[in-house]
Amino acid sequence: METQPLLVVDDETLIRLDLVDVLEAGGFTVQDCADGSAALNYVDGSGHLCGLVTDINLGGKISGWEVARQGRKKFPNLAVVYITGDSASQWPFEGVPNSMVLQKPFADAQILNAVTTLMNQQSNQSNTE
Repeated sequence: METQPLLVVDDETLIRLDLVDVLEAGGFTVQDCADGSAALNYVDGSGHLCGLVTDINLGGKISGWEVARQGRKKFPNLAVVYITGDSASQWPFEGVPNSMVLQKPFADAQILNAVTTLMNQQSNQSNTE
């Protein structure tokens, strides 16, 4: 089975590690970063990335919005799920097209469903092009 590499970005360690555990249990290969700068470095150096789960407010100069925009530039079919405690209202203006936003707190099943749904949509879209 082909691996589905995901990047998880969150400045809150416990949330980030929990997301990694949930997504790995769901069958994904997961890399994680604690801030936007590390995430952009990972995206730039990555040869293959299927999905991104990113907090919006990463505590530094680089937001999750920017990580997703750069990720989509390099990987046009990148599935993007934003997670946030307070910035969901900005998603229509800042989010990349064909993405989802989950308000914290959310259930493990919600993050797995969001990632899987978007990856399936992106896969179907690329198969029809």
